[in-house]
Amino acid sequence: CKITGRKNRILLVSAVVLVVIIAFSLFRAFGHEKDSVAASVNGEKIYTSDINRMIQWSDGTATRSELLDSLITEVLLFQEAEKAGIVVSDSEVQESIDAFESTLSGGETLEKFMQDSGVDIDYLKQRVRKNIAIMNLIERAVPEAEVSDEEIIEFFIYNIDGEEDFEEMYDQIKMFLLWQKQQESLMGYISNLHQEADVRIFETGSATGLVGLDRETSSQRAMLASFQDT
Repeated sequence: CKITGRKNRILLVSAVVLVVIIAFSLFRAFGHEKDSVAASVNGEKIYTSDINRMIQWSDGTATRSELLDSLITEVLLFQEAEKAGIVVSDSEVQESIDAFESTLSGGETLEKFMQDSGVDIDYLKQRVRKNIAIMNLIERAVPEAEVSDEEIIEFFIYNIDGEEDFEEMYDQIKMFLLWQKQQESLMGYISNLHQEADVRIFETGSATGLVGLDRETSSQRAMLASFQDT
């Protein structure tokens, strides 16, 4: 039999995109009047301050070039969603904002978060609407993953300690293989967008190389290692 699941598919896709988009979605709220252009994507500009703010908020593991690649990917996905004519309703936007507010820790309110971030509610809604549009784009563009029992058995034989129980590991292996296939499809889609786009780099020492794809490959290896350590 084959295993499919719309809910699983959405979760797998969102794990990738939200890391790139939501974590840095507020950075571009600030003006660029005296800023220099680091890159352009089909004519849309990315500024050096966009990268600098990402550096300030990142955990320090990504290089400046990698962060620029992340911004380029964000812009490409936004552009593609617009070309696809994806429309996000006001109710979807508000639902996402309410869900986000519920995750704020220490009793922090949405108003305080926006004040600390230097944005207003209209800008926040605009960014949330774009984020949802990207999720809808990927749901359309990336084919639904399928995993057969044979694939699960093969993975168990070659990657799991023989002392583990197959039935107990079945669901974990299934989720991993679905995630892995979804990642491969998504990265292939993003790679094609990069290849077809008019991307111009103006910042010295930066170059696009889809480094985010390499980091995803590394995360797959780490996830596989976690299975082998069980």
